[in-house]
Amino acid sequence: MNSRERILAAIRLQKPDRVPCSPHVGPDMVHAMPRDEWGALLRGTDVTMSVPALGDAQIFGGQYWLDHSQVVRRGDTYTTLVYTPKGTLRAQRVVTREANWVSEHFYKGPEDIEKLLSVPYHRPQFEVSRYFEWEEALGDEGLVALGIPSAFRFCLDLFGSQELYLTIADDADLVERLVATMNERLALYVRACCEKGVRSFWMGGSEHCGPGVVHPRTFQRMITPYDRHIVDILHRYGGIVNYHTHGKLKHILDDIAEIGADVMSPIETGLRGDVTLAEVKARVGGRICLKGNLDDMAYLSQASESEVRAAAEECIAQAAKGGGYILSGTDAGIYTPQWVRSFLVMAQVAREHAY
Repeated sequence: MNSRERILAAIRLQKPDRVPCSPHVGPDMVHAMPRDEWGALLRGTDVTMSVPALGDAQIFGGQYWLDHSQVVRRGDTYTTLVYTPKGTLRAQRVVTREANWVSEHFYKGPEDIEKLLSVPYHRPQFEVSRYFEWEEALGDEGLVALGIPSAFRFCLDLFGSQELYLTIADDADLVERLVATMNERLALYVRACCEKGVRSFWMGGSEHCGPGVVHPRTFQRMITPYDRHIVDILHRYGGIVNYHTHGKLKHILDDIAEIGADVMSPIETGLRGDVTLAEVKARVGGRICLKGNLDDMAYLSQASESEVRAAAEECIAQAAKGGGYILSGTDAGIYTPQWVRSFLVMAQVAREHAY
């Protein structure tokens, strides 16, 4: 099997020739790597990649948002202004060489919701050429996915975390109204992506409504039905989706399986998570492919070769039986040379494991 076939067999809950070992990368990570390291990953592992098209705000705001917004830079600060029929929305982001963060969110009060919802919606014009360019570049050596959000993620961008969770406590109906509206527009967007020929997706953002920050009932209200609707659309076009959610999963595993995604990642263990790969395999392994779960930064960028080898063997022992498992990290999206070396060690371990 080539890498693409191996990954797809695992996603279909089949037994490939061996356990796939898949570092997850984005275009920026690839550009940051020396060419010899990227070549080693392509030759030695089964790469998965996600590429962007439109941002969350652009999906939500549509063509009007694209046509009526402006970004102004002063030093390290980027100010985004959106001119809506009911007034201007404003947000700021600080970008330095070391980090970037939002210093001002769009939401400052109820009037900003009215401004947001006053935007007349028309599905935005967009291209997915990067997806096809990377599909051609990787060929049989990996699997490319187009990144899409869970509808809830836009609310985090709009409010900021503190204000969002306070609003859920005070007025959950308002937040769900925004989620429902975003999901309607997200559905139009993903249909258009599918009609352009995209068949592989990477869906992220639901962890912001996970048990680590809110009650599982909120996940079941704000995430499960809305994400299931999007996944159903993708499946009607013959698409597959990797459902990427960090954090604690014990009380929402059945909900994620109900959403119907094809792959779940990264299934964190320890302080960030509350399950083991073995527990997840036992509960939902017959319904969804598992991908993970060695921490990219806290472990794979620091551990010794012998430690990585032992950890990879343990992951395979817990989750590989019967197929439907991809040995991987936690999809952190941050490159280090040590991370590359660790994945090459993991790939050696995976090659030793045939079904």
